[in-house]
Amino acid sequence: MAPYSQERSEDLYALSIQTVEDHLASLRYAGMIQHALMPDPIILKGILKDFFILFLPRDIVSGDFFYTFSNRQFTCIAAGDCTGHGVPGALMSILGISFLNEILQSKQCIRANRVLNDMREKIMKALHQTGSKEETKDSIDIGLCIIENGSTVLQYAGANRPLIRIRNGELSEFKPDKMTIGIAPMAEKPFSNL
Repeated sequence: MAPYSQERSEDLYALSIQTVEDHLASLRYAGMIQHALMPDPIILKGILKDFFILFLPRDIVSGDFFYTFSNRQFTCIAAGDCTGHGVPGALMSILGISFLNEILQSKQCIRANRVLNDMREKIMKALHQTGSKEETKDSIDIGLCIIENGSTVLQYAGANRPLIRIRNGELSEFKPDKMTIGIAPMAEKPFSNL
């Protein structure tokens, strides 16, 4: 019986190693897809003079994302943090990026707070969030700026994410609304625009 047990243990060990390798390969591929949805820093250089990106995912895939969109009228820049780590957070980030694309590509004139309001509606609808205790409470915290092309006007709206501005060596913080994109335990109100 011992040789069979040893052989069986070796087979199970080899199978578990292969399973882990398959899962890691799948996660790496998902990470490549997620990263491909985020803007290339070269694109950002065409939009911003001075910037940096600090993107250090804890896992291969992440619930954090950054985003840009530009058309003739405006440029949008956003950074989001989704509930969950790893795969659940990454799925939420892909939802967030997809909804931002959908909202911004369908509008000619836009307000930052309206983007967040529309995004919250879409997230709640996609996740079937009605306020029931049994449903998921997944959400996105995000800071979103819209710059009107050809001007120095910048709009900001934030869902639990502030805007930090450094001008002439001075740091200023613009406070976000204390709400999230998704269902929240308190009554939802429209996002404000700064």
